[in-house]
Amino acid sequence: MKGLVIVNNIISKILSLSGILAGIMIVIIGFIVTWGSIARYMLISSLWVDPVSVYLFIAASFLGTAYAMKLREHVRVDIIIRLLPPKYKLSLDIGTSLLALLFFSYLTWQSFLMTMNSFHENITDLSLLRIPLWIPQSFVPLGALVLCLGIIWHIMNLCYPFEKNKVENL
Repeated sequence: MKGLVIVNNIISKILSLSGILAGIMIVIIGFIVTWGSIARYMLISSLWVDPVSVYLFIAASFLGTAYAMKLREHVRVDIIIRLLPPKYKLSLDIGTSLLALLFFSYLTWQSFLMTMNSFHENITDLSLLRIPLWIPQSFVPLGALVLCLGIIWHIMNLCYPFEKNKVENL
């Protein structure tokens, strides 16, 4: 059990770090877009603003999903779930989490293959910056991998409540 607590704490810190990074990226996007608006007004070239802000938004979105999983802030349709007894709620939550883990493991693998293909083929984006596409693409498998850790963390906390009230808030 002590090993599970250590693994739980490590994953929890990784999930928190992904949330912090996502937040920092959103703040950077705010500064970049503001700079782009001011630069256009002053007739300064700001061609880099759009692609960089889009790539940062993609990265923040994928990294932020894992943190949302930790906080249980994902959108859930719980019309039927609310009517179930707690034992069935727990079983359904574990089952759907395992399905999500399977899906996001597949997404991690396929997006990793896509990123490696872009790296080996030296594919660049279509903007004037010609950014190697593997750089923004790498946030998809990274974010999906961290989300897989988040789902594992969620399942661990359902099966072995490390903190009070984790299972009660289903």
